[in-house]
Amino acid sequence: MCYRKYNDGFYVKSNKKINNIFEIAKYIGRYLARPAIAEYRITDITNSSATFWYQKPDSPRKNISNSSYVSIHWKIISTYST
Repeated sequence: MCYRKYNDGFYVKSNKKINNIFEIAKYIGRYLARPAIAEYRITDITNSSATFWYQKPDSPRKNISNSSYVSIHWKIISTYST
């Protein structure tokens, strides 16, 4: 689904250049095996919603979001499918 939006590929921001195919697979695999929201970013959970923080790469500011579970799933799915 990501390829619909990024049909020219993906950009990895890294200080280290990776030329080895096994290192590239290891790097990508590391992120594919992780949840979309890290557990330490979740600050509150109720029966219907979760509160979590996120930080945009170009800003030092932490943003707080309180969303229903359906909304969170929709945001994750729409991010990767558009």
